[in-house]
Amino acid sequence: MKDRRILRRSPDGRVGTHADLTELTTGHVNDMIVDSQGRAFVGDFGFDLMGGGTPAPASLVRINPDGAASVAAEDLWFPNGMVITDDGTFIVAETFAARFTAFDVQPDGSLDRRRIWAQVQPSPEASGPTGSASSRAGS
Repeated sequence: MKDRRILRRSPDGRVGTHADLTELTTGHVNDMIVDSQGRAFVGDFGFDLMGGGTPAPASLVRINPDGAASVAAEDLWFPNGMVITDDGTFIVAETFAARFTAFDVQPDGSLDRRRIWAQVQPSPEASGPTGSASSRAGS
């Protein structure tokens, strides 16, 4: 989580780095889900939560089975919990935006057609040049 790496355990028990996410993430990596093709999707905090940092948008990273990683979606407010439905809809909770955001998973693993799936309560107001949240949902 803090090292921003995804580890993989080999059949012989050795553990090594499967993907290094340090160049693709701005905070601790968080929840992860793996689709039926073996692609992992990982969210990150977007800021130093434990150090009292200012909330900022984060990315969602896709890791292919070979370990290649790329940004699948950007500008998510603390992606924290994900599900992929049977019809191929990817839903991620944006904790600091008080909503669930949906995407269609394409055959190549890219995410398309971003939309709000459910707004749980009003989103916090954004302020500043980076659009950092001035308050957190649920606080």
